[in-house]
Amino acid sequence: MSYTPTAAQPLPDRVKAIYDVVSTDPLSGGALRNITYLAYQGNIFFPPSRNAVIIENLLYSYGQKPKNNDKSNPGDQFDDGIGTRGGGPFGLTQQFLVKLPSTREYRVQIVPCIATKTYGKAVWQNINEVTDQTVLINKDAGSREGRNCRE
Repeated sequence: MSYTPTAAQPLPDRVKAIYDVVSTDPLSGGALRNITYLAYQGNIFFPPSRNAVIIENLLYSYGQKPKNNDKSNPGDQFDDGIGTRGGGPFGLTQQFLVKLPSTREYRVQIVPCIATKTYGKAVWQNINEVTDQTVLINKDAGSREGRNCRE
């Protein structure tokens, strides 16, 4: 019997914002920003069959803590919605982690969908500043027309 080694499959090293839109929150009338993130390894989409879980880690810097950390279902996109919903202004640092079935959680970079509807520079964390009328992510106010970014 012979043994043929196989290379380990690369792990996701980033989440990319494939959709980003600012709308009016139907519950509060304030700004609501919805962003959809997918797992990638470099510029290659990480297949859902690999069951990666995208985990949000939130570190609050000021204001009322509006929600706890959240995560996707295995193999799914991560849908993030951020707004005050009457909770007053707040600031937080947002990081993302990924977990695969036989690994522990590890931190990944975040790639934004920017105003030109292209991918921006990868960052290790987002700085969010949220008021009733604006949701700034790394000083970017987003767009009411929505941004679709795809490879």
